[in-house]
Amino acid sequence: MSTEMTKEVGKMLVPEGTELEEVMAKNKNWPYPAHLDGWYLIHVAIRVDMENIKTAVGQTLAQLKDSKPLSAWQVRYWQKYFANFYDIVHMHHENEEEIMFPFIATKVQLPPKMSADHQTLTATLVKCRALVQGLREGGALADDTATFQQLKDS
Repeated sequence: MSTEMTKEVGKMLVPEGTELEEVMAKNKNWPYPAHLDGWYLIHVAIRVDMENIKTAVGQTLAQLKDSKPLSAWQVRYWQKYFANFYDIVHMHHENEEEIMFPFIATKVQLPPKMSADHQTLTATLVKCRALVQGLREGGALADDTATFQQLKDS
């Protein structure tokens, strides 16, 4: 992301002239604004990817319901994109569980919900990954439609 784009994203996330801007500003203990922190930005990136996946699932489901089967490139794209998304989220959660959470726990008490959320999300990701990996070029329209309906419902 370019420096200019990063600044624009920062303005969207933390409106100028607000108390939030003051709280999240760089200070003597933190050399850059909190909204530019990598830990924060990865969560934004994951949420954006999840929204993009949700949109693509809806569009693909509409295509299938319109009796238009998946093309070979669509199957390849879904499998590669989702495998990459799964790996990134899985690695991110491992880093939080093994590095970040133990460190933070030396400073404050972490709510159990933080790890519980990871378990719930991981179970959903594993299910969705299996569904996407099961797609095949020239697959039956009804099977693919059922797969994308399950993805939408997940």
